[in-house]
Amino acid sequence: MTVDGSASGGLRRRSARAILWIALPQVGYALLLVAIPAIVARTIDAREIGALDVALGFYAVAVLFVELGMGPAIIQRPRLDDAFLTTVLAVNVATGLLFATALWISAPLITRWFGFDTLLTITLRAIALAMLPMAFAIVPRNLLARQLAFGRLSLAQGVATAAAGGAAAVVFRSGSLASALAAGVVAFASALAVGVWIAAGWRPTGRIQLGDLPHLLRFSIATSAARMLDSSSAPLERFLIAALLGPAALGTYALARTLMRGPLRQLMTVFDTVLLPGLALAERDGRHAAAYYLAAVRCELALFGPLFVFVGVFATEIVAVLYGDRWPEVPTLVLILLPFAWRNITGHSVGAVFLSMGRPDVQVRWTIYALGLTTVYVPVGAPWGLIGVATAFAVLDTIGWIVSHTMANRLMGLRLTDFLSAVARPALAHLLLAATLAIARMAVTGPVGVAPGIALLLFGPLTLVLAAAFTWVIDAPLVRSLAAALGDFVGRKAPAATQ
Repeated sequence: MTVDGSASGGLRRRSARAILWIALPQVGYALLLVAIPAIVARTIDAREIGALDVALGFYAVAVLFVELGMGPAIIQRPRLDDAFLTTVLAVNVATGLLFATALWISAPLITRWFGFDTLLTITLRAIALAMLPMAFAIVPRNLLARQLAFGRLSLAQGVATAAAGGAAAVVFRSGSLASALAAGVVAFASALAVGVWIAAGWRPTGRIQLGDLPHLLRFSIATSAARMLDSSSAPLERFLIAALLGPAALGTYALARTLMRGPLRQLMTVFDTVLLPGLALAERDGRHAAAYYLAAVRCELALFGPLFVFVGVFATEIVAVLYGDRWPEVPTLVLILLPFAWRNITGHSVGAVFLSMGRPDVQVRWTIYALGLTTVYVPVGAPWGLIGVATAFAVLDTIGWIVSHTMANRLMGLRLTDFLSAVARPALAHLLLAATLAIARMAVTGPVGVAPGIALLLFGPLTLVLAAAFTWVIDAPLVRSLAAALGDFVGRKAPAATQ
């Protein structure tokens, strides 16, 4: 990530190195998010996939509930002491125990409510068991993030991922898919907790300070409420589709959403993780956070935009290779979701802006608006099936994208017109890329009838070449910025690029 002269080369280089370390495990997670749906799409039916999708929704809410917004409080707070960290740990453990107990007891009720079988109960109870180690991991994990010490954090996550894969593989050989997933979830949470405690080197030596709680809870509860509301939109989407269109429809939609939003969103988490502490450091050092932010989102567009374009244009071939021929509706859904996926490259970053500026209250307002959009687009589109739901979502999300950026930009003193100007040139490069690839695909796959796998192998490298060429012609400063970031990755002293 590069920034202009308003931010120091030291912060730029620290951010770049942090991105490199975070990217290593995230690439592995993204590959898993491709491999796992590809396996289950060929082995289980749409109804069972819908059950797993509901469980993932509960997992996302559980993680945020246990953290209770304490992680951002650790990163954003100007000064830390051991008493504050011990207090945070105690609160996290208490909320983790509370949520784990509630989820364990209610798992059968949730299963009956959605009309699923015991697969959902087993998975939900595994999530409950993972809550306590997750709670113990929050303080050391965010201490590492605050210091941009992502090398140690990535190592701990890599070990945890390996432990999860090993546990799931062992159990799957003698048990069911649900049992294997349950073992993987518990193994990941436990191994991660041990790993980050070792990596952070922090031990709770202070006493719990009740006097810290009011200030801590004001920030953390607002942050937690915003994150929970934001994360509630995905589970709410799942629940509404299951209720209005049925579990099988949810399973089909889950495959399309995972293909367009899952793995690539996991890669964008790399920038999410660095952006919050980076913006917080820029603010504390009196620098202009807007320049740092614009540099980050422009780099993200250059890196991830071509990937989204490729997935959208070649959705039919990708679905055929990964999922087989049982899912004819998925490619159309992927194509409809493409505009949302592209906008999400920048849209996901606004949360880091709200929190780094110490304004979780603004984030709460935004997430309430976003949740309102979710409650609208599923019922509006449901009469036309999944195609109608995806279309309504793509249209209404445009409104949300404009509103969220307006709110975030205002906090940084960044005009919306300046923001749109900064992203306009990458957007034009991606439109030209999409048109060129679509014409080339029709010219090659139509008359010749190239097999899906061969088409992907042919057009994958071509996409990278064309993306680089269009970006260089339309936005040469961005290419120079990425070259400077590459120099930071490998440790060379690169000049700051102009934005």
